[in-house]
Amino acid sequence: MESPSTEHHESHDGAYWRLFAALAVFTLVELAIPSMLPEPRWLMIVLLMAVAGAKAAGVLLYYMHVKFEKRLVAWIAIGPLLFVGILIMLIKADITEVDQGGWTFADAPAVEHEATGH
Repeated sequence: MESPSTEHHESHDGAYWRLFAALAVFTLVELAIPSMLPEPRWLMIVLLMAVAGAKAAGVLLYYMHVKFEKRLVAWIAIGPLLFVGILIMLIKADITEVDQGGWTFADAPAVEHEATGH
């Protein structure tokens, strides 16, 4: 049996730098999506969320070392991401059914009612 000082330790530096480069590219893609695809708005939002999810998965797997953990730890870390996905789908369904949740988007500033003094 080898002593701890002579054990072979595999370096993950290359994987970290590749992930760093991928995160930089994904960030540039995120910055470009709104200007390249402003309409339909739902598609832009879905693409931005997909890119953000890919970035989060990369950070989770490599920088937080979940890839090198036991499966139970990985499921504990990935479980909340699945829950967030379900919540996003439910919110989207609610917004679609309730006329954008009561939100209105106007280009003109709101006009105050002079007759009521408000």
